[in-house]
Amino acid sequence: MKRTGNVYCAVIVVLIAGVFTTVALSQNSDKSTPARGGRSIAYYTKIISDIALSIRENYMDDVNLDELFNSSFEGMLANLDPYSVLLRRDDYEALREAASGRYEGIGIDIDYRDGEVTIITPLEGAPASKLGLRPGDKIVKIEGRIVSRLTNSEFNALARGKAGTTVRITVERPGVANPMDYVVERAVVELHPVKYSGMLDQSLGYVRISKFAEKAGDEFQTALRDLKSRGCQSLILDLRSNGGGLMDQAISVVSQFIPKEKLVVYTKGQSQSTQRRYLSTGDPIFPEGNLVVLVDSGTASAAEIVSGAVQDWDRGVIMGTVTYGKGLVQNVFEWENSDYALKLTTSKYYIPSGRSIQRPERSHKNGALDKELGQANNQDTKAFKTNNGRKVFGGGGITPDVPVSRKGLLPLEHNLSRENLFFQFAIDYTARVKSIPRDFPVTDEMIRDFRAFVKSKDFVYKSSSEELLANLESAVAAEGKAKSFTTEIEALRKAIEREKDQDFERGREFIRSALRREILYIKFGDSAVYEEIITKEDPAVRQAMDLLKDRGKYNALLKG
Repeated sequence: MKRTGNVYCAVIVVLIAGVFTTVALSQNSDKSTPARGGRSIAYYTKIISDIALSIRENYMDDVNLDELFNSSFEGMLANLDPYSVLLRRDDYEALREAASGRYEGIGIDIDYRDGEVTIITPLEGAPASKLGLRPGDKIVKIEGRIVSRLTNSEFNALARGKAGTTVRITVERPGVANPMDYVVERAVVELHPVKYSGMLDQSLGYVRISKFAEKAGDEFQTALRDLKSRGCQSLILDLRSNGGGLMDQAISVVSQFIPKEKLVVYTKGQSQSTQRRYLSTGDPIFPEGNLVVLVDSGTASAAEIVSGAVQDWDRGVIMGTVTYGKGLVQNVFEWENSDYALKLTTSKYYIPSGRSIQRPERSHKNGALDKELGQANNQDTKAFKTNNGRKVFGGGGITPDVPVSRKGLLPLEHNLSRENLFFQFAIDYTARVKSIPRDFPVTDEMIRDFRAFVKSKDFVYKSSSEELLANLESAVAAEGKAKSFTTEIEALRKAIEREKDQDFERGREFIRSALRREILYIKFGDSAVYEEIITKEDPAVRQAMDLLKDRGKYNALLKG
């Protein structure tokens, strides 16, 4: 829902299995069956019931039964993995929407901050966009209610609704004196998993998949066919910050690169029904062209299935940083006439070489490693072999074939992004400057204007040196020596302030790029950001392009 300064930011969909299982309670609990440990489920069910009854009848104050049982449910799941959780009805519906890639509403991506709702993106083709709502518009009223008095969930409940119904909103727009009223008819809004595809030169294509929601496979096939028709012979598949999604969509994407009926992934769990093998389907669209898959620490789950299968079959080169390491499969169980659903990890998945990419430290909510589980997963630390005999390891995400170092952000750069000041300035700038060409430069004057804008927002941040100085002051104060060091500490403080004044110069290129990105986004949309910045300036994309042009180096990386 919220767009940050990082254009790769995307919603993480953890429902990797894509299976919603509706079951009756009576079908899932044989009360006579002993649990592990010798007791039956019926035994523990009676104890829970007796405890709850004793609390309700004897506790010194009134007890809210909903809160009481919610606590007991959470306690029951506390020692399982982080992805096994109890879902309330609203949470479940949000999960289904994220997995389906569609919802009913007016089609806006918003930033909810300090009681204010600012439109970040009116989604292309959605009702809000068709009525002329713009990035930067601030929604001050919805259905006559003042937005600053609503919670995030209350606002969402009012904004979303059945297709064909209407909602009244009032917006304030920079550069326009009076608020503007809109009546927006809700519709089914499609969230497209393929964010961008295009040719980088006459033979090199690029596709960005932001998540593996429904239709990710179909959209990828459409994009790939289009690129092939335009002469694509080599491809960059960008899966950075792709948090995963549906397993069948991941298999659909992998199937465009490897022959039919090749193993893509298999799953193993306690139940026999969880032990399954998933093979590639159909004839691939891109079976031979050179391929680079871009990954990072935000590449997870279904996106790791794709990158792992490509690596294990030696079908392409994985480039970037080590991926997240989520190799667990969840199913969702519903009960009739219940406000709850259970999202439960039912198995682990393994990619073709036989390795699991699940990080052990992410296998439990409390971070502890279960000894029995650890013994069962000793194989994760072993070396495995790709199809060509290259050595790979499991148990810690996908390690890229070609690492790409990522420059860390200066404290100034991090905090400017965190406070969304680049976007806020871009809103103000595009409201003042009506004619902005797509190839506009970010001038020194614009950077000076941005610096003045930041100052007007009372922006403050702490540099690393300031943090160290604060620790020093605390240490000397604790020893009762603050007065003895007053002169030295004051001198350090002045030196740090002089050093901070230089941060804007050190971060000039980052600031220039961030301003250009946000202004392009507001004026021309996502595609302009990809075409003018990501595919031209992104270091990882440039490195991938260089590799794909060096056939000898590319082939050497994939040899056993």
